[in-house]
Amino acid sequence: MIDPIAVFKFGIEKTGHPIWVKDALDKITKLDNERFRQSYGIGPDTLVKVFQDLQSAEIMGEYAIKNPSMYNFLMTLHWLRVYNKECNHAGFWHMSENSARDKTWALVKAIQKLVDSKVKWIDPESLPDEVFMASVDGIHCQISEIRTNPSKKLCSYKNKKPGVVYEIAIGVYNDTLLWINGPFPAGTSDLDVFRAGLKDKIPNGKRLIADQGYIAEPEICSLRNPLDTEAVKELKRRGKARHETFNRRLKAWEVLNQRFRCTRDPMVKHKAVFEACCVLTQYDVEDSHPLFKV
Repeated sequence: MIDPIAVFKFGIEKTGHPIWVKDALDKITKLDNERFRQSYGIGPDTLVKVFQDLQSAEIMGEYAIKNPSMYNFLMTLHWLRVYNKECNHAGFWHMSENSARDKTWALVKAIQKLVDSKVKWIDPESLPDEVFMASVDGIHCQISEIRTNPSKKLCSYKNKKPGVVYEIAIGVYNDTLLWINGPFPAGTSDLDVFRAGLKDKIPNGKRLIADQGYIAEPEICSLRNPLDTEAVKELKRRGKARHETFNRRLKAWEVLNQRFRCTRDPMVKHKAVFEACCVLTQYDVEDSHPLFKV
């Protein structure tokens, strides 16, 4: 069994924060935990759970990792959270650039494999008396221009730069990431992305909380409406704010917040880091930082 305190000690010292009385440290303070999260994205307790699940044949199946390195795992989370350039990333972890790149990407893809266990569609019958089952929105991320195949379709209307867009849905009455779809070129409208998959999953009588980008689907997507009761208005406000909270937590991973520098198969590799960050954020929500209630 891995001790989160031991992981914390190693990880926090690696980032340059000294532990003055190592032997006396038997718990992690709120400040210490925040320092750790700033470097690795999640707390040490949650980190250990992810690390153990990567080794679980029950969860990972044939992709379960045998005897993974905690050092390499911390290195991978640090890269996702901080997104140093390759030379700085390799130097910080005392490896060659090739070795750091290969080990980091191997673990990113392994974390991505957990997406099926963490992103689960809700059974609509479990909410028989509730109309609103989820909130939905698109999230834009920057990528480098694909020089061999430039396209104006990649231009994001939000930041006027090349990018991709993903659609995510979050349960209104639980802290579950229900759906991920993408990447699509950032010029793709939220409505077109919605009609490419999620629309067909919504049963009759259920609705999604959405913004103005979904106005052409009024039978499924419920937008702000002055005719709503005050209770429904408040539910929609909180549902959208809650969704933005999850989006903001995703963008705390700098690999999603900065321009993605990969130019070889950028769509495939960005999908890997996006889904890995979704998995890690969902672990964090379930373990220690739940979303607020609507």
